[in-house]
Amino acid sequence: MKQVQRLTLVLGLIIFSNSLKSQLFFKNNTNEPVYVAICMYYNSQESQYFGSKGWYKVDPGDKRLVSSAIGFNNNIYYYAHSALTDKEYTGERSILVHPTDKFFIKNANKEYQKIENPNYEWRKFRHVNMQAGFFQTKYTINLNY
Repeated sequence: MKQVQRLTLVLGLIIFSNSLKSQLFFKNNTNEPVYVAICMYYNSQESQYFGSKGWYKVDPGDKRLVSSAIGFNNNIYYYAHSALTDKEYTGERSILVHPTDKFFIKNANKEYQKIENPNYEWRKFRHVNMQAGFFQTKYTINLNY
């Protein structure tokens, strides 16, 4: 009987922890492809850091999932640019990206990363406060001109 209770408790915790995750989508309402990078705070028992990740291509009219593992009350930052013109979606927060290749950069807000990786470039990211509830929430960021 106790083993059944433990199993029920473990399954309940797994379901509950998964319900605290949010999904982040980008919807491209322009007539050209847009490339998106995101940055968020990672917090585990091993380490804590801001990590940037990109590039996610979002074609005109498409909606793309870029993260399904955003935790409870997480602040997200994003930067996007069009593939054909100089249009950028920028903000206030300086975060490192690789200008052309896919990337994941730990401590993407730290100057030493730029010094150690001269190919990285600073971009100004926009802030989005995503507050997950007790059930999975879907957030969509619309990219418009």
